[in-house]
Amino acid sequence: MKRFLLPSLVPVLLLVMLTVAHAGVTAESFSVSPYVGGYSFFGSEHLETAPVFGVRAGYNFTKNFGTEAVFDMVRTDGNAIDKSDVDVYNWHLDALYHFMPAGPLVPYLAAGYGGQTRESDSRGENTYGVFNLGGGVKYFLTDGLALRGDLRYLVMEHDDQTFHNLEYTVGIDFLFGGVKPAAAAVAAPAPAPAPAQNNPELILKQNTLPTTTPETGAASSESPVTTLAPKP
Repeated sequence: MKRFLLPSLVPVLLLVMLTVAHAGVTAESFSVSPYVGGYSFFGSEHLETAPVFGVRAGYNFTKNFGTEAVFDMVRTDGNAIDKSDVDVYNWHLDALYHFMPAGPLVPYLAAGYGGQTRESDSRGENTYGVFNLGGGVKYFLTDGLALRGDLRYLVMEHDDQTFHNLEYTVGIDFLFGGVKPAAAAVAAPAPAPAPAQNNPELILKQNTLPTTTPETGAASSESPVTTLAPKP
């Protein structure tokens, strides 16, 4: 199993290291998410852990709340007396709650209900109701692309027995649509000041002031004093 998962993780890790992350979950957006991973059977089922391949199709009602339809397949075989091959098909509808949806790192919780069908030559075909609970994290690389890790605990009952499965996967979310954030309002530029007059016309306004002579102290002829004033 480890030999199978390691090659799958290498390109994911390279993308994380080479890409600058931004963006996050947007309301009214759609997603398609192929994934691969491992699937383990516990208890008295006597089935080997095996690879799982699947796809999710989702819709986000808001930044926090979304839903997904899920389908995946596991091909395993018995590990007890019955060694026959068993094909396992899971399908379920899940609800998701995203924490910190602005991203780029968005953890989430998920829960849902669906079914599981098992087909084998020795046991025939059987279908059971399955409840699943889990969570994961999405790492947004762009507005339309995110890496994803997911862990699910699955519980089912048949023949008065309860069986437990565990699914652990990595995948890629391709996102479409969604409400785009409104552009920030741009303030209108202030009007340019009126141009100053370069060559104002000047009018000479003449005022006469009386002067006195030092010898007599009497008023003498008027001495003109001029001032400059702009023309109104």
